[in-house]
Amino acid sequence: MEQKKMKRTTTKNLTSLNLTLAAFVLAHGTDTVAATRLYIPTPSGYSCEVIDINNNGRATGDCKTAQGNSMVWMAEKFGALVMLPALADGKDCKVLAIGNDDTISGNCLDSYGKTFGTIWKPPYTDATKLAPLRGLFQDPANPDDVSTKAVANNNLGFIVGQSIDKNGRSTATMWTPGNPASPMTVSTPRDDCQSAAINDELAPDEPRVALNCNDASGQSIAKVAHKDYSGFIAVNLIVPANFSSCQVRAVNNSNRYVGGCNSAHNKTMVTFWNSPNQNPDVLDLHSYTSSVLGVAVNSRGNIAFEYRDLGGTLNAGYWGPSGYLNLIAVPEKQTYGRVRRLSDDNVLLLNKEDDGADVAGNIVPPSPIEVTFVGGGRHSGLNAISSNGAFMAEMQ
Repeated sequence: MEQKKMKRTTTKNLTSLNLTLAAFVLAHGTDTVAATRLYIPTPSGYSCEVIDINNNGRATGDCKTAQGNSMVWMAEKFGALVMLPALADGKDCKVLAIGNDDTISGNCLDSYGKTFGTIWKPPYTDATKLAPLRGLFQDPANPDDVSTKAVANNNLGFIVGQSIDKNGRSTATMWTPGNPASPMTVSTPRDDCQSAAINDELAPDEPRVALNCNDASGQSIAKVAHKDYSGFIAVNLIVPANFSSCQVRAVNNSNRYVGGCNSAHNKTMVTFWNSPNQNPDVLDLHSYTSSVLGVAVNSRGNIAFEYRDLGGTLNAGYWGPSGYLNLIAVPEKQTYGRVRRLSDDNVLLLNKEDDGADVAGNIVPPSPIEVTFVGGGRHSGLNAISSNGAFMAEMQ
């Protein structure tokens, strides 16, 4: 019965697509989003992009040098871009995000060319390596891990990712604030479960971690891990009836999860878990799309997703499990890139491309009732919005 109800809701909302497309035209060149715009000058000789901005107006991103090296930068609110140190001089670094505690996370190469998760904290004068897991005793069959990868951050300074051994086997891992050299094991050692997301809730000691694992047959299993006195315990998220092979992509501070599960027709459909112990809701768009995947959930429980229509074109959309649905279809001769951010005030920031190549602008649907172009046309540098929707940042 629930799936039938969802189908009726979907069909009803699809009839409003023409109005949505009209809003693209009417709103072009305007900015109706209540956010402070920060313009960050690109240093001479560099090619740079914004990756993230926090609620304090502090932005971060990547720059490439003329020689092709990648560097991480930080900019204070209304301040100039400052390059951050690498783990080793001349070695590449790529930024992941900045939390509201002002911790910047990313990944850098060390002097031996090994990748390590890396953090920078105010005053940002040093790059700190996120250490791999170590055993109490050296096991010749399972030597200590040799590299790490930062995957997701939260606003309290926690980082989750992977600790990786010399054979490429990985373990989901958490690094706590102030303890980059003492990682915590989140999944079973070397089970290759992948960290996907982390929230801010201390439950009761550490935040919740969303994981994606594989069973013996290769099916994907979505899990949530929480810590108790004995360590982290991972629980499978419930698979909806007639679906299988689920993955989770995001979690909010109310322990709501979003991702996607495969249907009997081998299509991925957005799946929303209101809690780890409840049967999930599925956004059933089988008649209109080839696949749909939820990629973000904000503090209100609203969801941003990416979908491919029956022709294979990538689009974005917004879903409120209360029933609101906005499929943001591609205007003629244009394609969309990935969802950038869904802020807590329901602003959905996307990247839009022209003919699959040049950036033609960015789209923000406020409320989300209408769709508005923000950034003004081709080659817009607008690429980040803070989680509270107060700041947006773009390169100049």
